[in-house]
Amino acid sequence: MLNRKSYSTKKHFSYFKFHLPENVASFRLELSACQVVHKIQESIHGKNNCMEYVNLRANALPRHDPGIQGYQNISKGGGVVFSESRPFRGATYYLLVVSTAVINFSLEVKTSDCGEIGLYGGNQQSWYLTEQGLKFNDSADAKFTKEPEDVFNLFAIDTSASEAASNDTQDNYDLENALQESYNNCFSEFQFNRVDMVEDFSVKFILQGKTWYTKWMSVSNRFPIITRFETHEYTDIGGTLNLVMRLDDLGVAEAQRQLDEDGGQGQVLRVFACVSYGRYPETKDGILECEDGEKIKIDTDIPVGNVTRMIPFPKPGLWFVGIQVECINPETRSREDCWGDRRYSSMMTSLNIHLQPCGYREQDQICGDFGVCVRSHKGNFLYTSCRCASGYRGWTCDQTKLDNPAATHQSNTLLLTLSNLSFLPAILLSLWYKLYTESLLYTSTMFFSSFYHTCDQEINQKHLPELLEKACAQFYSKKEVVQFCDFFCAILSFWVTIITMARLPDKLVNFLHMFGVLLTAVLVQYNRNGIQVFAVPIPLGVAVLIISIFVRCYQRKRMLRANRNCTIWLSLALLSAISAVLVFAFVETTTNYQYVHSVWHCLISMSLVFLLPYCRTEKQKITFLAGSSLRSSVETQILQMSSTGTEMNLTETTTSTMTTNTVLAGTTQSAPVTVDNNIENNQ
Repeated sequence: MLNRKSYSTKKHFSYFKFHLPENVASFRLELSACQVVHKIQESIHGKNNCMEYVNLRANALPRHDPGIQGYQNISKGGGVVFSESRPFRGATYYLLVVSTAVINFSLEVKTSDCGEIGLYGGNQQSWYLTEQGLKFNDSADAKFTKEPEDVFNLFAIDTSASEAASNDTQDNYDLENALQESYNNCFSEFQFNRVDMVEDFSVKFILQGKTWYTKWMSVSNRFPIITRFETHEYTDIGGTLNLVMRLDDLGVAEAQRQLDEDGGQGQVLRVFACVSYGRYPETKDGILECEDGEKIKIDTDIPVGNVTRMIPFPKPGLWFVGIQVECINPETRSREDCWGDRRYSSMMTSLNIHLQPCGYREQDQICGDFGVCVRSHKGNFLYTSCRCASGYRGWTCDQTKLDNPAATHQSNTLLLTLSNLSFLPAILLSLWYKLYTESLLYTSTMFFSSFYHTCDQEINQKHLPELLEKACAQFYSKKEVVQFCDFFCAILSFWVTIITMARLPDKLVNFLHMFGVLLTAVLVQYNRNGIQVFAVPIPLGVAVLIISIFVRCYQRKRMLRANRNCTIWLSLALLSAISAVLVFAFVETTTNYQYVHSVWHCLISMSLVFLLPYCRTEKQKITFLAGSSLRSSVETQILQMSSTGTEMNLTETTTSTMTTNTVLAGTTQSAPVTVDNNIENNQ
């Protein structure tokens, strides 16, 4: 309770706030003794006006809506009272004061507390926990223990002190007073404790005492029972909150027997629950009030097993679930006052509250037969959703959006997988040039891309062989390995190809290959669908290629001039690569994915084919003197010039070769020196 305090303000709009603890059941905010200290301008409401407008709001600043909500035209010496019978728990309330003068006023907050929640709280003295569930003691004179005594305890708990205190309270406890309090404002309130599992978004909530736990509780028509639980930030908001209610089979059978004895003219029992975020569900005269669309309800004459309420991506904070029994007319299905044997009706009800990824089904059928549950990262947030097969949509992929989804789905699968065969020319060409590292990467790209699209399209159709189905479930659904390898190999193929084109020393090539592996792995894991996976490594590899060419020019003291074939191949490769990136970034959507992505496969493979023969000519047949120490230098000069496509002076080369033969003629038996003049000369 906040003592009365005086405040002063000279601003036109002033805001005041106060925090409300979680145990507050109701409060009254009294604003009084408003006085004008100095008038800044004349109020439109008259000379006697002190405040033009006052409003109160929880968890946000109040709106200035005169005539719709709040109070207006508060006179001098007057005040207003804000009363809240079911406030938001643990919330911050904001008060807006609008005035055209310098004013003084007093504020006082009066709160009421319903006491401790849970089995041992003062308002729950008539409740006790049994092996069958949480029950209400219908007799004020009955002696009972709060929890089972002969149970298995993992830890020894001394409950003698708390039991003695509760027994003292029970001796003087009047059941009628307890019922009257329930009708007023304080209801029996119990906390569901959370049990975190190992996997993401796997949390269960249970009603727990000191020696026992349960999900079953006795629900009455005389007063509601209030339960609450808490969801956490970051760890819970990306899943789906499920509230599953079930009735005891014996209770349903007994209710149905009584209805049959009345000849079908009696009353039907209905157990219903109202879910509310941040505060109690609304009640009226001790009866829960909520819209039919927000109810979780089960009628005893229509046994349906479990009834589920699903809340995707729940807000973090306190959630309240109020449960009560009501009597309904079997013909009109409308609520009516309970009479006869139904006046003190109760029903054992199970409330199963848990968090799980994606939909509301069992773990192996969360997204139905035509979807798969995927986890997605967005910054610090992790969330889950169902990825539906082609032709299906909905929260759990139950809705069909095409007339013939099966045929369309199969054609899309064939298009996405068979388009990967366009990598075969690049694989064969790299083997022809003895570029085995590149050939391995191109083959891996083709394999993982085909594997990924097969799993992505067909895993929910049950059309795949059993072994492939298990592989997709393990490496695609659970671990997402296939998707990672698809993007990783595709980007790494470009990196290795460009580094090979640079003709660098072996040690530097090994370093750049490992650098590319680490860089690509980080980018793909960070956001494999983002443009940065292409925009970072490929320009960086091109920069390495350009730097290597400039260094080679500096060493030779002249510019390297590319031949016509080099220009053609490189231009086609760049055109294909740029087109692929533009298609991926700006054209591809979920609607045209199967078509545009297949084109992307072809463009990527074509660019690799055009890059492989970069600045290459026909093979050179070079034979030098056996054992000559000058062989490597001459061979290296010829190969370097030919590999870059530069125009060479063959006369100079021939002279150098002849000089070498002359020098070594007297010391070593010379072998014939031949140079197959297939190096292109444009002069």
